[in-house]
Amino acid sequence: MMSNGGLVMNFKVGEVLDTLKKNRAQHTKIVEEATQGYKEALRKEFVNKLHDLDSGRLPSTHSALTKPQSYVAEYDSAIEMLGMTSDATLQLDQNAFKCYVLNKWSWMGGFLSSNSMYSGTAAAAAVGGSLDPEEY
Repeated sequence: MMSNGGLVMNFKVGEVLDTLKKNRAQHTKIVEEATQGYKEALRKEFVNKLHDLDSGRLPSTHSALTKPQSYVAEYDSAIEMLGMTSDATLQLDQNAFKCYVLNKWSWMGGFLSSNSMYSGTAAAAAVGGSLDPEEY
């Protein structure tokens, strides 16, 4: 079926829901790794700043470290919707399929890039161009 120049097809809700849950689990793993890595990097930066302060130097209070990103709420919203539907199938266009099934959201590149400095999983996915839960 075609709509607005793109494919629209029917998919089993249960299969899309299972895939979305796997994608969410992988996303959560990266967020947890990145959060831990960020805490360690920030702690090290603070220790260095305290050392400077104790040595009579005035350290900058600014940090170049960026907080890890998380889009878990995006997954949770879709999972909740699919979990509550009474439909056995749903229609997805190509863009929705890319997000919910292939895990290629519009924000994925920025998410992997920003979190890769703290997460080995994100770094590997950013280099390999894949965030397939089966690969990690």
